[in-house]
Amino acid sequence: KRDETVQRVYALGESGDPAHVPELVAALNHENGNVRRLASSALGKLRDPRAVEPLIALLSAEEMPQVRQYAVKALGGIGDPRATAILESIADDEREMEYTRKAARNALERT
Repeated sequence: KRDETVQRVYALGESGDPAHVPELVAALNHENGNVRRLASSALGKLRDPRAVEPLIALLSAEEMPQVRQYAVKALGGIGDPRATAILESIADDEREMEYTRKAARNALERT
């Protein structure tokens, strides 16, 4: 079941179809961190502004570094100014993994 969810979330991101945004947003709350990571990545590929607030909400609670990194990258891919404040706080936070901070700096160049 878990592998099916991982494969589905990945496929939705590759589809390029914004109709899948609600399902991917729901997957940001999945118990499996890999599903959350892939959902973040998929939302970044779709670049739909509906994903901005859910990704920001994910970052306010997510503890897994790779999930955080992919959520940050997704926000950079979407390039919505609503993400500026959280991206700035992540870029400046020495408790964050360096790759997440770098992703936040890169994302800020796009917002």
